[in-house]
Amino acid sequence: MDEMKKTAEGFGRYTNNELTSCISAIDGWVCKTRKPTQAEVGDVMAYRNRHGCWGLVVLAGCDVNCKFNIFSCKNSGSTNDCLAWDICAAKDIVEGPAWPDEYYVIGDEAFVCTNNFLVPYSGRGIGVAKVSFNYMLSRMRQCIERAFALLVQRWGILWRPLCSEFPRWTNFLMCCAKLYNFCIDESDAPIRARYINDIQPNDTCDLVMNQYHVDSDEL
Repeated sequence: MDEMKKTAEGFGRYTNNELTSCISAIDGWVCKTRKPTQAEVGDVMAYRNRHGCWGLVVLAGCDVNCKFNIFSCKNSGSTNDCLAWDICAAKDIVEGPAWPDEYYVIGDEAFVCTNNFLVPYSGRGIGVAKVSFNYMLSRMRQCIERAFALLVQRWGILWRPLCSEFPRWTNFLMCCAKLYNFCIDESDAPIRARYINDIQPNDTCDLVMNQYHVDSDEL
């Protein structure tokens, strides 16, 4: 409970305490992979993402320091964020009876709003109060996009599609996330010069979010 309070206080500083009690900002990222075979996955096209690449959809949440506190990497590339959340073990915790009522997680319009999962108001002409709420929520959500960008920047193998055996993909990504968290705990920042110098001709150093496209150099 003390850790949740500390995390919520961190998010509160993003909004000058206009919004409090958030403990995780959640979004989906597409980790590019090679095209899997039918023998490996059965339904090959399930791994084709709407952005035109093969991959796994990683659903993750982080705190205000961009440290992951939710990380699920078992979803095929065509999975939308809402479905990925529905089958994520973290949902059972957040929506479960033992979850403290005062805390919540946040996401974008791809998710469904509940008492414990807040998303932006949709539409236009929604009024000043709702526009202000959306603005504050957007400020807090930015940390998960930065977390994905920092994860990709740190590990060069993520600059190109994963080519290892299919059963290793999820374990590999989970390992990258845990090592990334360890680096944050140790205050070890990525070295940008190495990030640039190690790029190979066919690398793509941008970030493919599951809902839209983000240039990692902008985060």
